[in-house]
Amino acid sequence: MRYVVALFLSGLILVSLSGCTGDSVSGAGGQTTNGITVSVVYPDGRAGAGLPVRVRSTDYLAEISGNTEPSQQFAVNGTTDSSGVFVADSLEGGVYTVEVNDGEGFAVAFEHRTSDAGGTVDAGSETLAPTGVVRGCMPPQEQDGTVWYVQIYGLERYAAVDRLTGRFVFSDLPEGHYTFCRISADATIDPMVISDVEAYSDDTTVLSSYPAWPYNTALTLNTTAAGADVAGNVANFPVLVRLTEENFSFSQAQPSGADIRFTREDTLSLPYEIERWDPVSGLAEVWVRVDTVFGDSTQSITMYWGNPDAVSRSNGAEVFDTALGFAGVWHLGEGSGDAQDATGNGLNGSRAGNLQQVKGAIGYGQFFDGDGDYFEMGNAGNPDTAGFTVNAWVKPSIADSYRAILSKTYGDKPSSTYGWLVELGEDGALAAFSATAAGEWGDAGSFVSGSDSYIVDTVAWHYITVVFDRSGNSNCLLYIDGKASLSFRGGGDITSLGSIINSAPMRLGADAKGGCPWNGIIDECSLAFTVRSPDWVKLCYMNQKADDKLLFFTINQNN
Repeated sequence: MRYVVALFLSGLILVSLSGCTGDSVSGAGGQTTNGITVSVVYPDGRAGAGLPVRVRSTDYLAEISGNTEPSQQFAVNGTTDSSGVFVADSLEGGVYTVEVNDGEGFAVAFEHRTSDAGGTVDAGSETLAPTGVVRGCMPPQEQDGTVWYVQIYGLERYAAVDRLTGRFVFSDLPEGHYTFCRISADATIDPMVISDVEAYSDDTTVLSSYPAWPYNTALTLNTTAAGADVAGNVANFPVLVRLTEENFSFSQAQPSGADIRFTREDTLSLPYEIERWDPVSGLAEVWVRVDTVFGDSTQSITMYWGNPDAVSRSNGAEVFDTALGFAGVWHLGEGSGDAQDATGNGLNGSRAGNLQQVKGAIGYGQFFDGDGDYFEMGNAGNPDTAGFTVNAWVKPSIADSYRAILSKTYGDKPSSTYGWLVELGEDGALAAFSATAAGEWGDAGSFVSGSDSYIVDTVAWHYITVVFDRSGNSNCLLYIDGKASLSFRGGGDITSLGSIINSAPMRLGADAKGGCPWNGIIDECSLAFTVRSPDWVKLCYMNQKADDKLLFFTINQNN
């Protein structure tokens, strides 16, 4: 498989097709009739007898949906004789593409220029070769709701762009260089021309999804022992891409980053969200959802930029899709106002107290002073009977106190409406509480666990994860900096819990009564109504920590 990356926009270009061996006669054009004779053979020397032949102007575009670009549109169809010879006469002066295709995997195409002096030119012999494939993708978000087609100049070929996937394919193409044209069913939208595309014999050429973007770079995802050291595959993973002046030229992109795009290796577009774009400081953080990050391997995605006419496609709801388990994602980078939820749930947190925007683990975070500071999301975050996962980057300012990170509880003893709580304990252990029945902690209908590692410093960032797995206590893991804890202090049985639902407001930085206030910084907090795997948790930590071990740049390649 071959990938075409050296693509560019142009006006209408007439391109030579590889394999042209016939003599050409140049002329000034006109209306004098002309002709061409060509002999066609197979690679083994057999005559290409009885094969269909199409002769088209090299600027020919087949008419589709009443939409075609002005051209000569001259077309002749015919068939080779028993000796493999084809003769076309009565051609006007001009340049033509001649295609001979047996429909069974062998074809040839070449360019012929007629003369206004008249007469028939012997183009000699052309040898059929195995056909190839050209495929590509026009990202659905770039289609803007209209219908698009892709055509090839000089051939009777067009392909519809799939409305859902954006994919299109041309099979059974003769080897050669072509110019493609993307045409919208909306005649008011200008077509896009993609030139210098080479179709290879018995091979597949993959077109760039973003031919109008002059810059791209490969981003390598490394999960081997030399990288993130994650053995298993992780599906639908939000990869963090940090841009700095060392790995990216901000001056080449739009001031807001509206022109950035990402694709898989097969050119399929990837959803992304810009968390921060600061070209003055030369810093940006972007989240890109990769459908599968393969374990113990390397793979790449491609980033594009540099199109001044592009509009932003940043969309957190597509990256943190609720259908994939995301219930709430708060980047916590706001200087004022609500903490915006990046998911489609819209669980924005109202600001209370003296919260301050500060430098975070990723972009900006929020400083809580321990005195009435929290974000409140309302009556949300009820997992019912589902397992769920809480993640956050934390940097406490004090030790020796109970400090809530994310909660859905009024606190106190277990009750039928207790809900759940994630906090740091007085000793710095990560702790998780949940209950659906009255009693004491450790009784049936309650569950509490604490980590066997501790966060006791006030200078470093730590990544915490709590997994509430309803299948059993041993599967309820607590992680600090990607490492799992297996300590279950406090007891109870998570399988004895009923439906975890209450009307308490979900809060970040305190419980629903304002108890257990957080003192320090919290960044990148998320809630998912699914059980995240150890590979997922480790990959998050290895990718998001300051010395990212997952993603590596190939600096500023051009198309």
